[in-house]
Amino acid sequence: MLPQTTDQGAIDVAERIRHAVRRHSFPHRAISVSIGVAVFKPGMSDNDLLGAADAALYRAKSQRDTVAI
Repeated sequence: MLPQTTDQGAIDVAERIRHAVRRHSFPHRAISVSIGVAVFKPGMSDNDLLGAADAALYRAKSQRDTVAI
């Protein structure tokens, strides 16, 4: 949760996380990071937000090692 953060701000945070994990050396295998970003908009329910987050994560995972909104 990133309250008071813009859409681009949330994407920037997700990208920094993704790059930080990629820079870390893991001893036994390559690691990829896929992050889904969802942004709460006026009129959305909690379930709408969760659905948007779930859909974004599946888009990111289908492209592998990316951030999707």
